[in-house]
Amino acid sequence: MNVFMDERHNKRMHIPGTIQYSRPPAGDCMDADLLDCTDKGLCFRSNCPYLPETPLVIRSTNRKDPQWQHAKVVWSRPMSQTTRENPAYSVGVIFTS
Repeated sequence: MNVFMDERHNKRMHIPGTIQYSRPPAGDCMDADLLDCTDKGLCFRSNCPYLPETPLVIRSTNRKDPQWQHAKVVWSRPMSQTTRENPAYSVGVIFTS
C-alpha cells in the first residue's frame, strides 16, 4: 500500500480523543492521544517509536462499547516537541483483518 496515495484519497478526520493500544499477543495496554484517523487507519502519539510492520491492537476509549482492532505500523516519526527526557513520536498505522 502506498501511504502517500492513502493520504490523498482518504479524508482525514481530526477527532480529539484517546486510544489504547498494545502489542500482541499479551502486551501491556498503553494510552495514547489520537492525532487523526481515516477509515483505513489512524495516527497517534506515542512515547516510543515502532518499526514498520509491527502488529498492534487498538481500541477507542471514546465509544461506549469499544472493540479491539488489529493494525500494523506504517511509519513512526519524532514529533517537534520530543526531548530526551520526554520523548514523543507520531505513529501511523493501517487496520488489518
